[in-house]
Amino acid sequence: MQSPPEVAVATPIEQATALDTELNEFLDAIYERQVSESPTAQTRLGRKTEQQGQWDDFSDAYAAIQVEQLDRDVARLKARFGQAKLSEQ
Repeated sequence: MQSPPEVAVATPIEQATALDTELNEFLDAIYERQVSESPTAQTRLGRKTEQQGQWDDFSDAYAAIQVEQLDRDVARLKARFGQAKLSEQ
């Protein structure tokens, strides 16, 4: 009689580390989105893009769009990455 196959179960530390990695990827994606929308940031970072030489949109309408994006990002952040779920680091 064969014994049942072993099932790998992640320890709480491994789970927290995986979640930390996912959080870093989430934050990196937000940062890259913000940089991609800002010719000024791209220039400051030395990135050569098709937006080179352009200005950021400083209109109130665009500021409202950015606030909405940030609100959605914060909601996703809180829903997926509660502080209690992450490692101490």
